[in-house]
Amino acid sequence: MDDRQMKCIKEMEEKNGFSSRKWSDKNLLLFKIGGSKSSLKDQINTVKKVSSKNGGFNVEIAKDDNEKQLIWNARKTQLWTSIEWAKQKIPNARSWPTDVAVPISNFPKVIAETAEDIENHGLMTTVVGHAGDGNIHALVIFPPEKLSVAEEVVHNMVKRAIANEGTVSGEHGVGIGKREFLEQELGVEAVDAMRKIKLSLDPKTLLNPDKIFKTDPNENRIDNY
Repeated sequence: MDDRQMKCIKEMEEKNGFSSRKWSDKNLLLFKIGGSKSSLKDQINTVKKVSSKNGGFNVEIAKDDNEKQLIWNARKTQLWTSIEWAKQKIPNARSWPTDVAVPISNFPKVIAETAEDIENHGLMTTVVGHAGDGNIHALVIFPPEKLSVAEEVVHNMVKRAIANEGTVSGEHGVGIGKREFLEQELGVEAVDAMRKIKLSLDPKTLLNPDKIFKTDPNENRIDNY
């Protein structure tokens, strides 16, 4: 969870007391490890060494199941915490959750550039991710009148992922919102092959038509979403 997300959690905890744990507003990286007692010690020592080598300032080890639950609850509820936080910052705030995935080597860079781009456009964001597979989730927070700006920064994030050897979506899917970028990622021939498979199984296009790619690639109709 990035420092923006942690600032959100810290502020909400201090204001509403939703957790008995005190949080820092610095970037937070969570590890879940398992194994025998001896292997756990080795893994913990490895985490400490890697963290120290890369500028980590503090490593905490959960002492019991209750403490583990408190830590992971912050991650599991971060979306709803962020949405409530946004409402307190911006009247009638709207939130647009989106995701991409990139190689782990490009993970920090894409997070930093995405957050900077969103804020440079006058919007707010919180960012979380699955560091193990390079999956980045950004929540774009904006007033209703800036919907088009929110759409622009989401599209920028997708383009940034493709430029960094990534994919348009790690978990959320392509749908309509990102389908225009699928050919940029995979190429026209690959998408056309998908289209042919789709039409062979659904010749009347009854099943969720025009999601992921247009059934008719020459159709210029603009969908509202």
